[in-house]
Amino acid sequence: MKEKNVFLWAITISLINVLFLWNWWSYLTQAIGINLSVFWLLVLGFYIDQKRDELDKKSFLWIIPITFIAVSFSFYATIFTTTISVLILPLVFFLFSTHGAHENLRKNLWSRYFGVAFVIAIGHYIASIFQSLRKILLPNSNTDKKHVVTQVILGMLFLFIISVVIIVPLLSSVDSEFAKFFEDLINYIKVIEFWRVIIMIFGTIFILGLGHYWKKKISSLFRIAKHTEQKDDNSIMIGIVLGGILAIYLLFIGIQIKTLFISNLPANFSDAESLVKSGFWQLIILTAFNIIFYAGIYNKSTKNVQKILSAFTVTSLLLVVSAGHRVYMYVYNYGLSFEKFYALYTVIFCAIVFVWFISLLLRGNKEGNIVKTLMFTALWMYSVTTIIPLEKIIFSTNLKLTQDENSKVNINELRILGFDALELVEKNKDKLLEESIKDSTFKGWSLISEEGNLIKESKEEYETRRWEEWLDETRNSQYLYDRYHIDGTIEPSDKKKWYEKTFKENFYKPKYKITNNK
Repeated sequence: MKEKNVFLWAITISLINVLFLWNWWSYLTQAIGINLSVFWLLVLGFYIDQKRDELDKKSFLWIIPITFIAVSFSFYATIFTTTISVLILPLVFFLFSTHGAHENLRKNLWSRYFGVAFVIAIGHYIASIFQSLRKILLPNSNTDKKHVVTQVILGMLFLFIISVVIIVPLLSSVDSEFAKFFEDLINYIKVIEFWRVIIMIFGTIFILGLGHYWKKKISSLFRIAKHTEQKDDNSIMIGIVLGGILAIYLLFIGIQIKTLFISNLPANFSDAESLVKSGFWQLIILTAFNIIFYAGIYNKSTKNVQKILSAFTVTSLLLVVSAGHRVYMYVYNYGLSFEKFYALYTVIFCAIVFVWFISLLLRGNKEGNIVKTLMFTALWMYSVTTIIPLEKIIFSTNLKLTQDENSKVNINELRILGFDALELVEKNKDKLLEESIKDSTFKGWSLISEEGNLIKESKEEYETRRWEEWLDETRNSQYLYDRYHIDGTIEPSDKKKWYEKTFKENFYKPKYKITNNK
């Protein structure tokens, strides 16, 4: 691949960053929408362009789910999932692009050396950044026209930066006439926001480093021995440990048999919450331990030990199902939330993993790359959560659950939802207000008049006003950034740009009058 093409990709991606993602530094996820989708799709396009001769069908096993995560920014404004995706996507992209670009390192990456291989991969990328920078600044041939032009451009750029940041400000403080001479230039630089230039330069260097990193030849760190039939050297010790853990699990299941698949939660909310949350996360921690334990001994165990491992896996699956049943009962009684949704999703993931473990055992002692399969499964399962209407699912589920006469769902907790639920709230407004008043715990004396007097409201007035405020704020969120600061003060809000919104925010037509829209 020609260096010119790599440089063009780097400049384009960096330009998109500083022109369309700049408000991220002030408004975080509120300034994310189509812009971040375009950014990550360009980064993916850069990888595909660089490695197109080496791509095969298997490459799309990680490219497709990462594409799902990237495009989700354009379709959903759910802050919960957006925040998670923003944080993990750089790490996930680097991990799987390393898998795709470096066949030799891949062997170590999906092995017990995962941590070491990943750290070394990061080291290679950092080295690639400096190598790319060195290649630009110190080309092999000073007579090459392309390099001469590059040197001239970079020389002018560095001269401009050093002059504006250091020399001109210092000399201006010494002589007022000199300061006046450069006043217009300084004011112009303030207008174009000089820091954007700095960020663009560094961004370009980092992207160039990626291009160089993907083309590097990295040899295997450690030799991974192929699986052979194991001797019985450690089978007795492994069998004792595995059998002992299995016996403890069976004892637990025997003692907890009455509550393992409880049909009802305690009437008191605190007791129900304690039973579900503590029990759930304890079982999930045990499940994670079981997965690690299974992965560690699967390819090292004899046929006799694998029989015990089969029973161990089945009991582990029972613990997962029990944890899932508890969360299901919790959702049924108290409603769905982001936390409960991902708790259920974790259970489904763990259940799939243990079913797969059982299938490996049933097929016989065949080698399976457990680390690799776990990582790819986790990537696909998370990517699916980013392209489903999560806020709509939560709203619809809770509204439906409130129709049960024994339901303990407090519909007013749905005010934590955002723009993605707006359409359903408007559509079900009458039913929502009816349930909201039933669930209200309001005691009275809510508003404070301009004279400082308390004004008593009824439950109907209070809940109606709260939902109207939610509707007003949520409708405004498609136009304006949040006006509330961390210190509690309220400031005039800037308008959102079209590229900082989702497609739905851009095309949404309000059914009611919107106040405070500038």
